[in-house]
Amino acid sequence: MTFKVLDSSRILQFEGVHLSHSSSQRDDSARWIEFDLFRTESGQYVLSRIGISMIYHTRRCRLVEQYGLHAAPAATLVPKSVPCEKCCPVIRADNEVLYPETPRPWAQVCGTVDAVIRSVQRRDEQGSLYFTRVARTLLEEASQHDAAIDRHYHIQVVS
Repeated sequence: MTFKVLDSSRILQFEGVHLSHSSSQRDDSARWIEFDLFRTESGQYVLSRIGISMIYHTRRCRLVEQYGLHAAPAATLVPKSVPCEKCCPVIRADNEVLYPETPRPWAQVCGTVDAVIRSVQRRDEQGSLYFTRVARTLLEEASQHDAAIDRHYHIQVVS
């Protein structure tokens, strides 16, 4: 099957299989992360991460420039959209100009399972590696469809 995965403004296109999906979204989430993991026909892995936000801002908000947000009419917001707690935008009309946060896609081609595992690991303040809940869910599901991921994720060789 052919897949197209966004990496910022680039598209990674490849033939392969979808191994797993994981999301940190909760009912009360205004922002969350979604992961997808694929294996290409040549045996490489493609890790996709998208940061999603339902938050919108006024033009004066410092995050507009920091995030590179663009103006949009209030009518384009979805029912789950949430006003920024710092700039407190108020919608008075459908044509009111607001600055919604947009999805932030990132993707990485990983040549090995170890590279996939390193890509989803994080370091705590003491420098120890760990997996977030969403990363664990992604790897657990992928391990059901890929024997190499199953071996490398479930068995860590310590020297």
